[in-house]
Amino acid sequence: MHWKLLFLTSLLGLALALGAVFILPADIEPLCYLLITCLSAVIIGTKLQSLYAIHGFVLGLLFTFWNIIIRLLFFSTYSKHHPEDLDKIVHRLVEGHLHIKLVVFGIIAGTLYSMVLALFTWISSRMIKTT
Repeated sequence: MHWKLLFLTSLLGLALALGAVFILPADIEPLCYLLITCLSAVIIGTKLQSLYAIHGFVLGLLFTFWNIIIRLLFFSTYSKHHPEDLDKIVHRLVEGHLHIKLVVFGIIAGTLYSMVLALFTWISSRMIKTT
């Protein structure tokens, strides 16, 4: 595992999480996630020699960690800027406190995101190695 590369690349996720709380509107956020996902996949695909998908999956988990931590730390600001996202979470998960719902939904969505990032990383490694 190349932990230094993973940590440094995960800082893109930290920047995106901060941007999502303070700057980015909810309709632009998915596009930013797509751009960060593609950029991260290319970085891992060019810097590593093997285990691309595993590194992509772990990077997705790190992105998820940053995302959950930032949204919990700045929950009041996040809830003011993204009330529709919180409404979706409230209606999907019936029982529990809103912070717990945010963490549970974040872990589920983050695991799915990690799988997508692993796939993008593997595809990126194949495209880069063949050119």
